[in-house]
Amino acid sequence: MDPEKAQRQAREFEEAQRIARDTGRDPGEVLKEEFGWDPWPLLTAQAYLHAMKPIDLERTPPTPEAVDLLPAEIAHRYGALPVCRMGAQLIVAVAEAATAASVCVQLEAVCGMPVQAVLASQETWVAAMDRCYPRSD
Repeated sequence: MDPEKAQRQAREFEEAQRIARDTGRDPGEVLKEEFGWDPWPLLTAQAYLHAMKPIDLERTPPTPEAVDLLPAEIAHRYGALPVCRMGAQLIVAVAEAATAASVCVQLEAVCGMPVQAVLASQETWVAAMDRCYPRSD
């Protein structure tokens, strides 16, 4: 990324945080609506705000082995899509950053292994959930 663009994004990010603080709006929505941020930089900024890493589920689809670790009912209940295992840890994608910490705690109890959440866009998360856990309604 060129330095001018990085500086502009840093200024916009700080301004979005100020606007969000003053108005109670979501900083990600401010970045999108006020500054026209594209989806990936927006997701990256939202993940950063919650001390998370972003994931593009189209480029990094869940592994079948990870999906097999979490039954569909549990995945839907907690809003967590297993992406992969990293050593003894299960990596799950969530679309709601605000609930990620509690989801991890609850899933650790269910799975019996450490769980780390990464942030996905709502759109790619829903599409990946539909692919991995097709509903038979």
